[in-house]
Amino acid sequence: MVSVDMGGIVRALTIVCIIALCGTAPGADGSSSADDKGLRIGFMTDMQFDGPAKDGHRFGLAEQGNPHNGEGYRIALQAWQAMMEIKPDLIFDAGDLTADGEDEEFLVYRDWMLAMPAPVYPVMGNHDRQHDWFKPYGRGFHTILGQGSATRTLKVGNLVFILISQDHIQLGHGADKEGIDPISSQKQEWIRGQLKQYAGSENNIFLIMHYPLNNTTAFSDRWWRTDHPAWKRTSNELKELLTEYQSDVVAVFSGHVHMQWDWKDTPDDRWDRKGEVENVGFFVDGRKINSEEREYGPHQLPEVHFLNLQALDWPHGPAREPTVYFADAKPGSRELELLTMRIEDKKIVDRYPIHLPHPVDVGDGKLRFMESDLGIFEKDLTVKIEEDDWLLIPKGEKGTVEFQQEWAEPVDILGVTVEAEGGKHTGVLYKTSTHPLGDWTDYDSKAPEEAKLLRLQIDFEADPGSVMRVHDVRIDVQ
Repeated sequence: MVSVDMGGIVRALTIVCIIALCGTAPGADGSSSADDKGLRIGFMTDMQFDGPAKDGHRFGLAEQGNPHNGEGYRIALQAWQAMMEIKPDLIFDAGDLTADGEDEEFLVYRDWMLAMPAPVYPVMGNHDRQHDWFKPYGRGFHTILGQGSATRTLKVGNLVFILISQDHIQLGHGADKEGIDPISSQKQEWIRGQLKQYAGSENNIFLIMHYPLNNTTAFSDRWWRTDHPAWKRTSNELKELLTEYQSDVVAVFSGHVHMQWDWKDTPDDRWDRKGEVENVGFFVDGRKINSEEREYGPHQLPEVHFLNLQALDWPHGPAREPTVYFADAKPGSRELELLTMRIEDKKIVDRYPIHLPHPVDVGDGKLRFMESDLGIFEKDLTVKIEEDDWLLIPKGEKGTVEFQQEWAEPVDILGVTVEAEGGKHTGVLYKTSTHPLGDWTDYDSKAPEEAKLLRLQIDFEADPGSVMRVHDVRIDVQ
């Protein structure tokens, strides 16, 4: 079993409970389905828990799953059974953990995750952040799942995983109520900094996010808001960034699309007919796209792998065979084989080779938290999320935002830099803890010393005659 730094693990209400879980997990005696010196990595996405376990079922209910015939409860059970058979050393979840980001739903997800045979490292999807008006902005991700950061970098040996949780924009009511999940200019700069830091040093870099980049994989041009102009712009900007670092980036993993693993997007399919993307599946190698003459898009991609994982919550879409995934990182190898397991019968139904720019080195086998981006913990409804400006406060309005950030080692906080126009910020307060589920200090106006986990509260006030646009918020450290 590969040892794991506890800093990023989904936790129960106490750290002791998690330690007990990991100590008794399959493979904890040193056995592993991967090579003893290698690493087995599991992947899954879009469980979308909508309710607790009832009527003797072990796990909770998937959104839109039928609770009366047990269908909605079997999904979580079968996915757990599949992971128990795979026996991974760690698991990544590409988001939509819940149906609406309610605390009760995060509790259901937590119980499911704590039963898994390995630590789980999730990102947040569009369902996890204010999926509807007056829903929480995803605080349960921190306060219940024990995650210090929603967007962060983890590293084991020369395998670097950049986990990206997108911000959520509410577009309105009715058909537009669910909004989009762009990656703001502020967050893109953080991603660029991470790629610059880890590229050029024989690291194999993976990005894990919720939305597939527009016009990359099957149905990525049509599925729920992937065709929105804001997401198209974000996708194009990220594709330019990936092209710049394609000699070190291996793959972009995503979720969100509730289609079946073996379907292809074709001009005559029954789902989206003729669109911008055709004749591709859910796993796309940018190198092959660039070497072909294609009638339909995509025509040109960064030379990395785009891997869109099938949603577990299949009743939310037309699919009928939900799957989980895993790959063995073997020391010295220049290839990963991504295996697809159908959860109903635990059958391996697909094998996909992933080329690596550098031979695998798992080092001491310990997955470490490296650093995080400053993320939104909670916000007032008056504060809007913007694609480029990040935060917007309507003219004459006030709004409060709580942020959270985590560091691998304690840092001295010097203060906060806010780049904004059209208003002012006041009432900057700080609180700290050593663990998301631990004891927190009271909010204080004095910048703390030796902070490892920081929560920051800022009051914003727009000028009477203009909106306030907050371009960036940065915590200044020693």
